[in-house]
Amino acid sequence: MYTHLESKLAKTDRSNTNRLSSHGLIHSRSDTNIEIEASLRELLKESSRYHRYEDYNERVRVLLQQILIEHTGHSVLGSMSLRKKQPLYEALVLTQHGLGDLHVLIPAQIPEYQRALKIVNGWICNSLKYASPPSQGESRPDDFTTVWMRFSYLWFTFNPGARPFPPPGFYLVIVARRHILQNGISVDICVLLDYLDDICGSIVLTKRAKRLHGVLLPHSWLVRVIRSQYLYEDTEPPLVAYMNAMVGLLERLVNGENGDHLLYRRQRLSCGAQVNRMYGTFIARWYIIADTWDQLASTIWMYSAASSSLDSIVQLQTTTQTKTFKLPPHAHVRVVTCETLDEVPSFLAHGSSPMAISRACLPPFRSRPPDEKQILAAMVICRAYKRYRVIDDQQEKLKQAEVKKLDATYAKIAEARKLLEDVRRLKIDLQPEAVGHKECNLQCLSTHTLTFQHIVRRLPSTVTQQWQEDIDIGTRILENVFAEK
Repeated sequence: MYTHLESKLAKTDRSNTNRLSSHGLIHSRSDTNIEIEASLRELLKESSRYHRYEDYNERVRVLLQQILIEHTGHSVLGSMSLRKKQPLYEALVLTQHGLGDLHVLIPAQIPEYQRALKIVNGWICNSLKYASPPSQGESRPDDFTTVWMRFSYLWFTFNPGARPFPPPGFYLVIVARRHILQNGISVDICVLLDYLDDICGSIVLTKRAKRLHGVLLPHSWLVRVIRSQYLYEDTEPPLVAYMNAMVGLLERLVNGENGDHLLYRRQRLSCGAQVNRMYGTFIARWYIIADTWDQLASTIWMYSAASSSLDSIVQLQTTTQTKTFKLPPHAHVRVVTCETLDEVPSFLAHGSSPMAISRACLPPFRSRPPDEKQILAAMVICRAYKRYRVIDDQQEKLKQAEVKKLDATYAKIAEARKLLEDVRRLKIDLQPEAVGHKECNLQCLSTHTLTFQHIVRRLPSTVTQQWQEDIDIGTRILENVFAEK
């Protein structure tokens, strides 16, 4: 199930480790660590075989049975707090796509589904009607927005007819998500991303509603968007608003700044180093190793759907365009032939069509050598990059040179000021009315002579060369006088 990407990743990890070890940055990994890493990868590979539709529906059935028991024990609707009802959302919309989603739900396998659904709708309706932000003593205020979004999501999922149709309903949903990011409202990051996933899928399907051939989306996104009928006519305003919201969210995740309001398992994502490590390890690492855009796209498809059989990347194709434009096969991508979006849910139902093809079923990959245009374009980019590096290095050297010159100038000015103060002080001490002259104190005169000699040495030779001979004669005379005394 793990193909060329895994082998390439392993080679990249080994080469990077050897390179860093040679420079003394890290120590070589022991054989034990290598065995542990191999065991973990094999365990992840094996765990994907146990993801089944029945497991997801069994978990939902157990939860619905608990809801029936809770409802029997509570005679008044809404007597439970909002937070105690959250397991319903957590069981239906899991944070790990490999464990299932609403598209895996099969009501026919759950005998209690219809009876429990009425109770769930009653709970949700009353909770949304009468819920208010809790006081500081009742519950954490951070939970309110998250709980409200979760129950709104479930209400519109089970009651698609109650959803406001766009425009402007859908545009308001995007604006609300942007409002949360701009104003720093506390919200769980997983719930926020669930909404953004649906918005992204709706934008793609709306833009390609008349050109379905070649559309690539996750199975769960397709089913949720088509069931909710969240399609609209003008894609530009929602697309701009969605991109702005995503840019703001990614900046908070990558930089670790202004992310105090984002929660994950009721913990704030305010630690920049931990967020960057998580983002780089679990997301960016899989995409950085791609050399071309095609490899990047293949990596995204493989990483998004290869770990589980409960969700897959779906590629839509139409019979009219298949003859003229045949889509190339991709690993772990499920191909569905349809003419309209209304046909997609029936083709994606459990057991209705084959699952995604594996790497073994694909034709052998044949690399094409770059043509002359690509080589010329690469040379232009290389020359531009070299020019940029040279200019950048020169600018950096110029800045450093200017700083050194300024430092030297400031040092000379400070020395000149100190020298000027010493000269002024010596001039006052050598005046005729000074105490040393009046008392004929030779010791004081000797001290002034040494100070004068020290000042002369500190002056540049270009200044003292004209009267250096006079200074030497006067100094020798004073030395003879001091020697006689």
